[in-house]
Amino acid sequence: MQNHPLLNGRENLTALLEAYPFLADEFHKHGLENYTDPEVLRTIGRYLKLDTVCRTAGIQPESFLAVLNARITAENAESPHEDLIKAQQNLDFISMLPCGLQMPFKNELEQFFGNNAERFKDLRYISDGNVNHELSYYPHLDNVQDAGELPDIIIASDVNNFFHRPFMDRFIRKGVFEEYFPASPAPFLERFGFRDPARHFTMLGANMLVIVADKTQL
Repeated sequence: MQNHPLLNGRENLTALLEAYPFLADEFHKHGLENYTDPEVLRTIGRYLKLDTVCRTAGIQPESFLAVLNARITAENAESPHEDLIKAQQNLDFISMLPCGLQMPFKNELEQFFGNNAERFKDLRYISDGNVNHELSYYPHLDNVQDAGELPDIIIASDVNNFFHRPFMDRFIRKGVFEEYFPASPAPFLERFGFRDPARHFTMLGANMLVIVADKTQL
């Protein structure tokens, strides 16, 4: 029987399941079947590390790794583990926006990248509606331990996991991210003192919500 280098949890889901497709059975047995969905693997699976997924799902990474390594040994599969490590992908840019914003933003973004193809040929990015995926990228943020797993640029809407204590303590308060200040901010934002005093977050826009009531129905 061939000796196989052990999985260590730093493998991304897409590369892992492409190398060892039979491991999808173990994901299903442990309630992680959603992570084997082709759409998930095409998008966030390329950038989610195995141990982060385990922590998000409430599974001890060490225990699940033991199961996966035992299955690989039992299958006596060829071991591309070295290639798995090389396949690690760091996400450069992510935008997860409501559908009403996502489509026009994505169209403008892809047009800009297309017009500057040579400059951005190696850029790895996701621009999608956050509700489009059964498994959102956001919940995993509470379980990311290493800043290297995070995108360099993040655009998001509303108060979400970027403001949760784990993310704030591990990354924001340590100065991993800093604001990007546009040259010409929207005048109405500037008038209301929108700028983050700690210079970590940048507000690019605001959505004004209005309550409309039909008093004949009250």
